[in-house]
Formats: sequence, C-alpha cells, structure tokens
Amino acid sequence: MRKWTDQTVRGKILHDTINTIVLLNMRKQFLDRGISINELSGKTQSLMCRRDNHGRVYVETPNKKTKEYYNLMGVQIPSMVRVDQFKNKMLGMAKMQLYIWRHLRLTHQCFVK
Repeated sequence: MRKWTDQTVRGKILHDTINTIVLLNMRKQFLDRGISINELSGKTQSLMCRRDNHGRVYVETPNKKTKEYYNLMGVQIPSMVRVDQFKNKMLGMAKMQLYIWRHLRLTHQCFVK
C-alpha cells in the first residue's frame, strides 16, 4: 500500500478541487442546452485516429452532433496532427503547469511560516 505524504494529500485535494470546479462549470454551461456531461463525454471521445509512418495522426471526420459538441466547447477538430509538434506543445504546457504549481507552493509556504 502506498504511503501518502502531506504533499501528496495536498496535491490530491488541489486536483480534486480543480476537477470539481471544471465539472460544475461544464454542467452549468451545457445543462441549459439539454446536454448531460455523460452524453458530452461519450460523444466527444468517439473519434477514431490512425497514424502513418511519417509521424502524422489522421482524425476521422466527426458527425454533425459531435462537431456541434466540440463547437460548443470552442474546440476545432483537426483532420491531421503532427505527433512531434503536438508533443512539443504539450511539453510546453506541462512546463507552464509546473511553474504555476511551484509558484502556488511557494506562496502557500509564505503564508504558513
């Protein structure tokens, strides 16, 4: 069994709090339109993809309802994604999240002392 430290518990609480805020905001945004979160998550995860030997991933053309859901969220569905460019973009976002996390941790430590 894994032993939880003070830091992992705080991280878990922060993670759960952020998830709850996102879920509640999504419910508020989509409930008025008669769309449940389960329906939204099921429809937006149904796109099939295939990868070629040149590092490109091709995304299937979504149906009308799926396009509508993505448009409501402000997301454009690409027909093709280059894996290397996507990886670099995600790593950049991860570095930004790490920077924010460190800043929050330092701020918290200033108030605790």
